Amino acid sequence: MPVPLSEEMLQKLIDDQVEESLTLDYKAAAALAREDKKKEDITKDVSAMANSAGGVIVYGIREFSSKAKSHLPEKIDPVDRSLISREWLEQIIDRIRPKVRTSVHPVKVGTAVNHVVYVVEIPQGVTAHQALDLRYYKRSNSISQPMQDYEIRDILARQQHPDIKFTFLIEEYWPEFVGPPIYQRDRRWYRLRVTAKNGGTRYAKYVNGLVSLNFHLVNASSYPDFVAAALAKGGGTGTFQVSNKVRPALGSRTFGLPMFEPILPGLTVVLKYIELTPGFERIPTDGQSIRWQVCADNAPPNDGTTTFSDIPQLHRDSGPSPD
Repeated sequence: MPVPLSEEMLQKLIDDQVEESLTLDYKAAAALAREDKKKEDITKDVSAMANSAGGVIVYGIREFSSKAKSHLPEKIDPVDRSLISREWLEQIIDRIRPKVRTSVHPVKVGTAVNHVVYVVEIPQGVTAHQALDLRYYKRSNSISQPMQDYEIRDILARQQHPDIKFTFLIEEYWPEFVGPPIYQRDRRWYRLRVTAKNGGTRYAKYVNGLVSLNFHLVNASSYPDFVAAALAKGGGTGTFQVSNKVRPALGSRTFGLPMFEPILPGLTVVLKYIELTPGFERIPTDGQSIRWQVCADNAPPNDGTTTFSDIPQLHRDSGPSPD
């Protein structure tokens, strides 16, 4: 879900009745107050999200009071920034130990000069974070709960492993065989860029993953085995293997045995390009998604699902070819 950084985006959460979840939490304006209990609650909720999957807390959207709709947004409930400033909120969050590297975004709402909604963006932590009451919390569905000892130990283990996740980009490109672009202005080629990012604190030496998508979306002439395997399974979904294995190159030629290229902490590496079917831009992708799973060294596997509507696109008109 994109981080809501405008009043229109906040209102859309309400209009679409987007429910609270593991990674989304709504708080009324009264949740921000200078009372000690409120300060503890702020650190409790922020640390719980960091100890889980990360996410967004929206301070300034009130939920329904009825039990049946208690996790649904009712309306914008603005915060008066002259009483509760962004700096004050950041100072309270900074009392979490170890500190959580959050981003606090004030979003102007309504016509009053000082009315804002604070959107707090929280990354997943690489260690266990302690709230102001000296306890550790986690997100369970839409609730912050105290953590068990084994759960704290599991989080502490994040520092001992790489944390590899896949992201995707649809880019327009020029295949080598088509000749100069001037002769091909009426035709477009697209490919799916598969990228691995290491969000952990250890480098990843061995990365192996699977990327699954519908065979109608890929160039059948380039991947006949992929299409055949997808048809044999039924359902139309095939799987590509992806890894950080490369072959040494000299100029345009490769030589020698393949080797694994480590992915350092914080580094983003392109692992694979998948050619998409000719005329991809005319194919409806509503409801289509990519499922992925990746293993790196001795870290627990990561997996996820990415819908095509959420994948950014890079068109050749917006800049030079990445090649």
